[in-house]
Amino acid sequence: MKTFGIRHFSPAGAYFVRQFLDKIKPDLVLIEGPADFDFLIDDIVSKKLVPPFAIMAYTKEAPIDTILYPFAEYSPEYQAILWARENNKECHFFDLESDIMLGFERTDDDTKDEETISKEPEKNKSDVDMEGFWERNLEQSENMDAYRAGSALFGESLRKDTRSDDKSFARDIIRESFMKRKINEYIKKGFDSEKIVSYNRCLSYISY
Repeated sequence: MKTFGIRHFSPAGAYFVRQFLDKIKPDLVLIEGPADFDFLIDDIVSKKLVPPFAIMAYTKEAPIDTILYPFAEYSPEYQAILWARENNKECHFFDLESDIMLGFERTDDDTKDEETISKEPEKNKSDVDMEGFWERNLEQSENMDAYRAGSALFGESLRKDTRSDDKSFARDIIRESFMKRKINEYIKKGFDSEKIVSYNRCLSYISY
């Protein structure tokens, strides 16, 4: 299985993701997003829906909790979904369902990603913050391979700086386990593991 590290808004990621898909030509594209959002894919690719837009999941009882999934023209997930439809390939969301994610929002006191990343892999102190590192090493990538190498380094640094006793760490382990299970389900349905591409935040590691 092939993976492609992303973040919600990345012009470079949105550009290189199409190159990656054209090169790999997968039969199945998996997007990190609630699995129960699959019914919205037809709306997402509709010409009547012009980005930017967002999908919002919310609770119906007070206190109201919400989760927002934004899409822009330069969202890698959006471009991957469009590519799948344009090439008549299957595409699915494969993360925990939205009601479970909302439960995490209610019980997790620390839902924000780490604001800094490890200094160890960096050569320039100006890259200590996430935005600076991303801009320097990914948005300014010369080619797809450089982008993928930068996203892998970004994810490794985030994981290294996330304490194992953080609630967010436990949440991510649960999510990754669920996504692995979904991948195995698709493989059992007959999809070749080498013809599956998943799109995940750079913090996530789904390896086979």
